Amino acid sequence: MSRQYYQRGHLVEAEQLDEIIAVKIGWDTLGTEAAEVEAALGSSAREEVREAGVDDETSEAFARANWVFVRPNPQTREAFTTGGGDPRHGGDR
Repeated sequence: MSRQYYQRGHLVEAEQLDEIIAVKIGWDTLGTEAAEVEAALGSSAREEVREAGVDDETSEAFARANWVFVRPNPQTREAFTTGGGDPRHGGDR
């Protein structure tokens, strides 16, 4: 599904990837390998993101900004659906 939003006054169109979520890694997780975080939240969606046409430069920019893209496990999906917080921390954060 295509989504549109404005960024710095410019219309941007983005393709929503079904069953993929973006998670911002918190300060308490900095220094942890992305693969470790992805495994705790579900499984890596890096390949799906690449197949959707996101180039490596863009993916690296997201990684530098502490974002990971995952196919969520049931606990992560529930936390995002209910707004229950980070499932790696019992939903507290």
